[in-house]
Amino acid sequence: RLRVESISFSSGVSEIRIVAKTGRPKLLQQGLFVNRPRRDFRQADRALARIRARYGDDTVVRAHLVEAHLPEACYTWELLDAVVPPSPVDVVCRPMVRRIHAASPQVSFQPCAESNGSLLRNGVAEQIDQVAGPYFVSGGWWHSLVHREYYFAQICAGDLLWIYYDRPRRQWRWQGQVE
Repeated sequence: RLRVESISFSSGVSEIRIVAKTGRPKLLQQGLFVNRPRRDFRQADRALARIRARYGDDTVVRAHLVEAHLPEACYTWELLDAVVPPSPVDVVCRPMVRRIHAASPQVSFQPCAESNGSLLRNGVAEQIDQVAGPYFVSGGWWHSLVHREYYFAQICAGDLLWIYYDRPRRQWRWQGQVE
């Protein structure tokens, strides 16, 4: 258990980074995976009811996919009334997971003629191994102008980042990461 609830910060927290090191498992830990208890959905519903009672009805939600023009608008939050049993589907090839940041952090990307360039992310300069793109998304004349040039940038450490250049604002943004 991390016990981070006992730590107080002088201002808001926008990111927490946890580093874990491997160790030999104890016999008790290995026994956790032998006997898998059945899921008790009524108990889960009661737990969600306690959360609703303490924090309000709007706190228990799930993501619902919707059609949208921009990646950060492709889902909405809908209330979760009860825990739904999973209905797994067999897949031949696991899809890649694209993690999208709630607010796209600003990055600094420097294309270079001799190489694929470098990227400044979280205050650390990283060399880029490969770049694919641009993939254009534009529109928004009905609300505010949107013109983005999306790229997949693989840094030398192996991370595959999803970045874009916001042309009207003249900013590079880190939209997410492919895992």
